[in-house]
Amino acid sequence: MGNVVPVGDAVGRVPLGSPPTSYAAYGVVEGHPGALLRMGAFTLLRSMILAPGLALAGIRGRQLIVGSLGGSLLMSTYAVGCALYSKMKSAPDAPPPLPTIDAPVPDEEPLETEGEEIPVTGVS
Repeated sequence: MGNVVPVGDAVGRVPLGSPPTSYAAYGVVEGHPGALLRMGAFTLLRSMILAPGLALAGIRGRQLIVGSLGGSLLMSTYAVGCALYSKMKSAPDAPPPLPTIDAPVPDEEPLETEGEEIPVTGVS
């Protein structure tokens, strides 16, 4: 029967069943040969899919071409950005997350100022 991969498993960091653009975006981020060309092909294909919808909306001529290519390029850029974020987030040497405002900084005790006067200088 061959190898059977359960639903939800992933190839690399891309879940199975993802759109082909996801595989191309991760390929661009990881530097696979030909991934940039494949991403460009998907961008052009997507722009051809977007163009009829824009034409139905009444957009014609140069605006139709710019709109479909621009929209598709924005989607491709977003896919590469998500892949880059995912790669940075899962990197073994990624820096620890920044502390939130309401959390005390590690290795420091919170200031206890209740009932004390705090002098303010340099304010007129």
